Amino acid sequence: RSAEFPTGEDVVRVRAVGEQFKWTMHYPGPDGTFGMTKPELISGSNPLGRDLEDPNGKDDFVFTELVLAKDRECIVTITSKDVIHNLSLHPMRIGQDAIPGTIADIWFKPIKTGRWETVCGQLCGAGHSGMVGYMEVKTQDDYDAWFKENTPATTDDKEPEGVATAAEKNS
Repeated sequence: RSAEFPTGEDVVRVRAVGEQFKWTMHYPGPDGTFGMTKPELISGSNPLGRDLEDPNGKDDFVFTELVLAKDRECIVTITSKDVIHNLSLHPMRIGQDAIPGTIADIWFKPIKTGRWETVCGQLCGAGHSGMVGYMEVKTQDDYDAWFKENTPATTDDKEPEGVATAAEKNS
């Protein structure tokens, strides 16, 4: 679907970022607002360059799979860090090119629980055939538990663990 994107607080929003040869999913925390990302902050422990000095990003988290809730509309914002990829979600009968420097949104509403493979639908290099990911659709209760488990515990004076801050990256 490309028109009449869903709106409202109940919409699940995810950023899908392709790179040779994997997908990284970026979830906003409970506030529903994505924090800023900056290429200069990208590191092994911060694959998307999340700016942890941005208060909107303190509760964000990244995950290797696309995890969604059954019967909730979702918007997936797709981009790439390196070459052209294509996020193909065959069970949803939808796919979208991921092009460096651009963003593209898709939306759909999963109606069945389950776990399915996702593939890169665009030849993206020598490791293309191994660029397989997963999409899991959970019941609302299971999704809520998964989301809570993966949301970093934050306070005003502590950064989430395992991600370098801008100050640490530049030192």
